[in-house]
Amino acid sequence: MRSERTSLQHEADVLGQRITADISSLKDELKGMFDDRKMLVRMERRDLDNHIQELNYRITTRMQSEMRSEVEGLRWVLVRRTAIAIASVVVTAFVALRASKYAAGKRVAEEGKRAEAVRGRGLMFVGEGDGAVAKGLAAGDDVNPELVSLG
Repeated sequence: MRSERTSLQHEADVLGQRITADISSLKDELKGMFDDRKMLVRMERRDLDNHIQELNYRITTRMQSEMRSEVEGLRWVLVRRTAIAIASVVVTAFVALRASKYAAGKRVAEEGKRAEAVRGRGLMFVGEGDGAVAKGLAAGDDVNPELVSLG
C-alpha cells in the first residue's frame, strides 16, 4: 500500500508538474496572442490615422483651391466694378468740362454782345463785376481791354 501510495503520489506530482507546465505554456501563448493583437490594433490605428490625415489633406487642398478660385472670381468682379467706376468718373468729368466750356462760351458770347451794344452807345465799363461803372467814350477813343469788364 505504501508503495502504491508513493507511486500514486509520484504520478500526482508528475501530473501536477505537467499541468503547471501546460498552464504556464498556455499563459505564455495567451500573453503572446494579446501582444500580437495589441500590435495589430496599433498598426490598424496608425493606418487609420494615416488615412484620416490623407483625407484631411485632400479636403484642405480642395477647399483651398475652391477658395482661391472664388477669391479670383471676386477679384475680377472688383476689378470690373473699379474700371466701371473710374470710367464713369472720367465720363462725368468730361461732361462737366464740356458743360463748363459751353457755359463759358455762351457767357463770353453774351458779354461780347453786351459790349458791342455798349460800344454802339459810346459807353465803356470800368472795373470788374457788379462794381463796373459805365463811362462815355468819345468818338475815336481807343479802348484799353484791361479796363473793359464784361461782367
